[in-house]
Amino acid sequence: MPRRTFATIPVFAGLAVIVMVVAGILLISGYSALTSEVHNELASQKIYFPASTSKAITALPGADATAMSKYSGQLMTTGAQAETYADHFLPAQIKSIGGGQSYFQLVNQVAKAGHDKSLFIDEAGVFREDAIQSQLLNAFWYSKIAGIMLIGSIVAFAGAALLLILAAFGLARRIMLEADALLKPAPRTAVA
Repeated sequence: MPRRTFATIPVFAGLAVIVMVVAGILLISGYSALTSEVHNELASQKIYFPASTSKAITALPGADATAMSKYSGQLMTTGAQAETYADHFLPAQIKSIGGGQSYFQLVNQVAKAGHDKSLFIDEAGVFREDAIQSQLLNAFWYSKIAGIMLIGSIVAFAGAALLLILAAFGLARRIMLEADALLKPAPRTAVA
């Protein structure tokens, strides 16, 4: 490898380290912002998990009741809590309001039945629960994205550290080779 090409490798490695550190900083700040936003938004809704002994929980199927009991009485502040509530509690609520029918099925029934007040109430209730479920799942996915950003920042910082270590070894090796060349005695010429 020509000496000039070899000399440019540390420059590119240095630029790569800078890019990785900047990417790591941006990713960690994105993680922090998203995590904080999810926490603040969920906490502002003041959604508390029902007690594990409450009728709302004991009426759930076994797996759903177990999942909900994990957060019994807690204020919802994390994406994992939002997912649990949206996937294990709200479907049972929606089923009890609409008799297992989706919002759109109820809308069609209301359109056919005219002004049946009970159908309007069911439709509104299912719509409300669907909307809450959607918002909670959005919070969950934002927290997942934040987790991916955290992993990305760790990988970027680790990559930068690895490049710095490799560059240090390369520099040390180069210094040792140059020192050996300087300390090596000059060849003797034969005297006639």
